This record gives sequence, structure tokens and C-alpha cells, in this order.
Amino acid sequence: MHPSAPIPDLASPPQADTTGPVPFLVGSRCGDCGTRAFPARTVCPRCARPRPEPSPLGSRGRLYSWTTVHVSSSRPTPYDIGYVDLSDPEGVGVRVLAPLLAHPGGGWQVDQPVELAQDPDSPAGWAFADSRRTGTVR
Repeated sequence: MHPSAPIPDLASPPQADTTGPVPFLVGSRCGDCGTRAFPARTVCPRCARPRPEPSPLGSRGRLYSWTTVHVSSSRPTPYDIGYVDLSDPEGVGVRVLAPLLAHPGGGWQVDQPVELAQDPDSPAGWAFADSRRTGTVR
């Protein structure tokens, strides 16, 4: 018996639309079971339906956990990354691993509100920022 070849499941690298007044993450939503995913997938992670539709996932969430990266072969260090639980209606139930904008003094806290922002220093071009500092906590 030969193992089957892996199915490529990412439709594209993680993407965000930061061109409008309110940036948002672009993921996928399964037309059969409704599962949302980020980054966008070519196959639904729950029911294996091919070709889920592209779907906006929103721009706000709460920081689930975070860490500072001190050693990296791909970008200058240190930098912060974290898991964000999306809270916009389009993205509820989706947890994303995302870059975090520099926070003076490393003052990140679990469950603090964050929002998507442009970040030219991030390889993705976007990151999550502290909503309390930008004044848009909802």
C-alpha cells in the first residue's frame, strides 16, 4: 500500500484587504457546512468539500495568546506574534496566527481587543494592533 499524496489545502498565502477604510482578513467559507478558515483553503477542513468560496472574515478580535520571537532565519528580531480569536460576525469561530504591531514595553495581555492594521514591516503587510491605543474598541 502506498500513501496518498498530500492535498495542497492553502489557496494562497494569508491575505488581508487593506485598501479600504476598514481592512479585513480574506479567508474561505464552505458552501456545504459553513466552516470558515484562514488562510483561504482549497478544501474545507471540516467536510473536505473542494473549493470553498473566498470570504471576508473581519478585522477585529481578542488576543488569545502571544509571544516574542527572538531567533528567526526569515526576518529581523525581536517581533511579536499571537493567536487572535476573530470577533466580527463574519469571522466568529476563527482563530488566526498573526503578526502583532510593535507594542511599547511588550504590554500585550491575553483577551485584550485587537484590530487589523497595515504594517509595512511585516512580511504579510498587515498585523494586529492594540485597539485600546487606536481608540476603536467595540
